[in-house]
Amino acid sequence: MQTLRELIEKAHALGLKVIQDQVANHIGSHHPSADDPPLDNWFHGTMQNHLLERFQNSVLLSPHGNRDEVRNTLDGWFNDDMPDMNQDEPEVARYEIQNSLWWVGITGIDGIRQDTIQYVPRSFIRDLSNALHRQYPRMWMVGEVFERDAAQTAFFIGGHTGWDGIDTRLDSDFDFSLWSVSLAVFTDHTPMRALRDQLKYDALYPDPSRLTTMVNNHDTRRFMSLEGATLEGAMLHTAFMLTVRGTPQLYSGEEIAMEGKDDPDNRRDFPGGFPGDRKNAFSPTERTQNQQRMWQWTHDWIKVRHDSSAIRKGRLTDLFYDDDAYVYARQNNAETVLVAINRSANAKRIAFSTRLFGLGFQDVFLHPLLREADAILQKESVTITLPPRSAVAYLVRGARQAAN
Repeated sequence: MQTLRELIEKAHALGLKVIQDQVANHIGSHHPSADDPPLDNWFHGTMQNHLLERFQNSVLLSPHGNRDEVRNTLDGWFNDDMPDMNQDEPEVARYEIQNSLWWVGITGIDGIRQDTIQYVPRSFIRDLSNALHRQYPRMWMVGEVFERDAAQTAFFIGGHTGWDGIDTRLDSDFDFSLWSVSLAVFTDHTPMRALRDQLKYDALYPDPSRLTTMVNNHDTRRFMSLEGATLEGAMLHTAFMLTVRGTPQLYSGEEIAMEGKDDPDNRRDFPGGFPGDRKNAFSPTERTQNQQRMWQWTHDWIKVRHDSSAIRKGRLTDLFYDDDAYVYARQNNAETVLVAINRSANAKRIAFSTRLFGLGFQDVFLHPLLREADAILQKESVTITLPPRSAVAYLVRGARQAAN
């Protein structure tokens, strides 16, 4: 505990926040309570007699699921080594909520990633969220709802009431649905317009900006080990995820294009100069050419996001999309930023009206934030010629602002 608190204090001194991975849904079989539970109904079943999870996730969303399917999905154990906690027992729910509050209070953590959150009762998610917000108003909890269906993601995020009458009050959950489509797009398995088609489901969310987007995930193959993956594809995927709505999560190693197949290969140690490492990828001089190229690209797009309030929190407006390219605006009251991505191996010429993002020709000045492309301003229109396999960003400013 002393070491953990030292870590958090030093992180805070550097301006960093620390998120703890908590797991309310289950424990490991070596936990003392596995063989000596405080109550007979502390778990769903016992070590000797329990249901196994069938992962019929859709029944958790549907108001028409039958009781057996729902209970099996909520109460089943992931495997024989993961006893499933019974939050329907008030003492279990109370213990877990108090435990979560204790970790925040004793360590000073700033946020929580709640593992496998869809497999606990929605009423428990609500009660846990309420308790955290009441005691620590700035606390932020993101839930792992591992499902590629946007409707499932939307059902668990807070801010609205589901068909069951419950608002989970959950701050955020991971946007596996958009992530999955982006992987398919940038490995050339589906057209670029699929990104726009997926984003239309933002209508399901009370506030899509609260979603947590992902460059990648520790439970799945790394981008560079997907079929059809290229370094350029990984770069475009990263640029998209860092400029679309939501808060992006980067999985350690993606910034140097690490490879990794199915779990546990996808969890290889980062080559950081630790004992046994042949290289230290924290050092630019020890990165390969491709590693440095990916690192610099990721660094540059993070800076664009850091410097742009519109990218961080602005609304998203579609400007152009087809099988090869996607152009969108990120806008707030302070600024407008254009993001243009061309997946094609050929240069792409794109034209669109400035009225699409609420500006007339006299108001438009394109200032390249990253990787300038040929741009032509005509009366009430913009034409951009994007290089092959490229992503660019422009800050749109009025002529008077530009002169200043």
